[in-house]
Amino acid sequence: MKYKIIIAALVLCFIVEQGEAQLIRRYGVKGGVSQARQAWNYTGLLAGTKIFDLPRIGLDVGGYVEWFNIPVLSVLTEIHYVQKGAEDEFEVTTIDNPEGTGAVKAYTPRIDYLSIPVLAKIRFDFPAVAIYAIGGPRIDLLIGRNEYATGPVFNNLKSREFGLTAGGGIELALIPVYSLGFEIRYSYSSQYAYSNPNVTVRNESTEFLLTIGF
Repeated sequence: MKYKIIIAALVLCFIVEQGEAQLIRRYGVKGGVSQARQAWNYTGLLAGTKIFDLPRIGLDVGGYVEWFNIPVLSVLTEIHYVQKGAEDEFEVTTIDNPEGTGAVKAYTPRIDYLSIPVLAKIRFDFPAVAIYAIGGPRIDLLIGRNEYATGPVFNNLKSREFGLTAGGGIELALIPVYSLGFEIRYSYSSQYAYSNPNVTVRNESTEFLLTIGF
């Protein structure tokens, strides 16, 4: 079911009615990697504990519609499938080597979100290239997880988070109706994904995306 939702939402990004053409500047796809992190902050005796403090590399793919073909300013509505989560490393121990064998095993819980940002876009247009900055609010909907994302915390993550996204990019005009670009953005969650009196968990990520516009 979750994949049907993703496909349906992406298809909606590309339904452009002929009569609305004057409102839509561009539409297209974005794809790349997400370098996700989780901030686990303990209180009391566990304060300062380091857990899941390594970044996790995941997938980010989505579509967008850019509204209002006016100078300098436009608005992006987007929908992305984003893999977030974190990573930690544990030293392997055995009965014969209780202090550790020297080998390290990575533990990589993955959390899947449907991310929907609405971003203001400030553009600086030149004859063959455009440089831009983006920023705005975002909602993330939890849609799945991998087999490593289990336990009291991962099983009780919020199904919905609000946050902010900011970044910038560059677009190259290949031919009059197509563009190719690169974008980097930072996504911060303004809410805890999980909290109790002993620990809070907050998601954040940096995305590196290639963009294709039509």
